[in-house]
Amino acid sequence: MGCVIAQPEKPFYDRMLRRLELAHELMPTATDVALLVNANNPTVLTIENSMEAAARSLGLRLHVLHAGRTIRRSRLRSPASPN
Repeated sequence: MGCVIAQPEKPFYDRMLRRLELAHELMPTATDVALLVNANNPTVLTIENSMEAAARSLGLRLHVLHAGRTIRRSRLRSPASPN
């Protein structure tokens, strides 16, 4: 089985690069950037790859945080109150 490495799509890459450039202008000494993505979004890999390439081109380290993971209701319920 082969390994497929997704390449960033040009429109996403251009937008991500511009956003990072603006953030870099506001915080020129920053070396790390965090990206919060919806893990349930079908385009999440394209966004991550584009942002990673853009961050690399500016010499920044990217940290990706995944939001939107499903949590079972049973884990959200509070403990039963004593009678």
